[in-house]
Amino acid sequence: MIPSVHVCGAARVIAMLLAASVASRCGSVGGAHPSPTPTVTAVLVTSGGASAQTGQSTQLTATATLSDGTTQTVTTQATWGSTNTAVATVSSAGVVTFVAPGDVDVRATYQSVMGTLHFAVTAVTLRFRLSGVITDSGNQRGVEGVLVEILNGPDAGRSTRTDANGAYSFADVVAGTFTVRVSKQPYEAVERQVTVSADTTLSIALNIVVDFSAFYGTFNVSLRVIQQNCESPVVPDSRGQLTLNGNRDGSSFQARIVERGTTRMYSGFMRSDGTFNANGGGVIAGILAGPPTSRHDYTGNIEGRVSSGTVNGSENVLFGAPCPGKILQLGFSGSK
Repeated sequence: MIPSVHVCGAARVIAMLLAASVASRCGSVGGAHPSPTPTVTAVLVTSGGASAQTGQSTQLTATATLSDGTTQTVTTQATWGSTNTAVATVSSAGVVTFVAPGDVDVRATYQSVMGTLHFAVTAVTLRFRLSGVITDSGNQRGVEGVLVEILNGPDAGRSTRTDANGAYSFADVVAGTFTVRVSKQPYEAVERQVTVSADTTLSIALNIVVDFSAFYGTFNVSLRVIQQNCESPVVPDSRGQLTLNGNRDGSSFQARIVERGTTRMYSGFMRSDGTFNANGGGVIAGILAGPPTSRHDYTGNIEGRVSSGTVNGSENVLFGAPCPGKILQLGFSGSK
């Protein structure tokens, strides 16, 4: 009779060996299967934040999103490219360089999945300082309170005034060519074109403009013959009117003498000290009443000076017909 204890022990050993064999061939009963390798579902391209302006460079980052929800940085593993290399180029390490103004997309491709980032590239705006000193051309001293204006270009409308030393300054002026105007009474306004490509100095000397208007007007004058040698003499009236007129700066000056109902015109210039000189010609009346020979052709000039509302001077006539080469000189004086 075989003892039962040995039979049971042998049965247990055999069962354990069979279970181990099955497990080695088929795996543990009820165990987990191996997980599949995650795949790339998206690639995100981001910028370091530098402005997209010509001449600038910035590092881009490529981040891959995986099918298991995780992310990983793939900047150095991605393949980089630009849709417009004339606007921007990108290195294999993801460094983008902006070359010219325009629109461009930068692409990063990783495991056949592409991500893009759009840039609107603008030109770099260069800005500099424009400054100078405005002086009086007569004494070379700085003039305070001169209005300095930028008339055109990106900074059109900007203005400032000179300080006690005649100095002015504009900060952050956009590079380029534009016109500057400086003005202050009683100086002549000046406009100058300036090109700014670096910090620039523009200094201007101003000329004082005398307002000639005070010299102009109509003067009641007395006339007198100083000399005359025409055989058919002119007999002027003893009184007449002299009118002086022109621009404020003395240009386009005209002098008109009216006597005995006739007019003689002269054109020339007025000086800042009130002196004037003008030339003219035409027909001058002879005697008060007489034959046709009483009309004389002439050329001549008028000269004189205005001071404190009074005028003094002379009219100098060279005759044509009927006494060519003969002269007449009249003196005049009067007041407004």
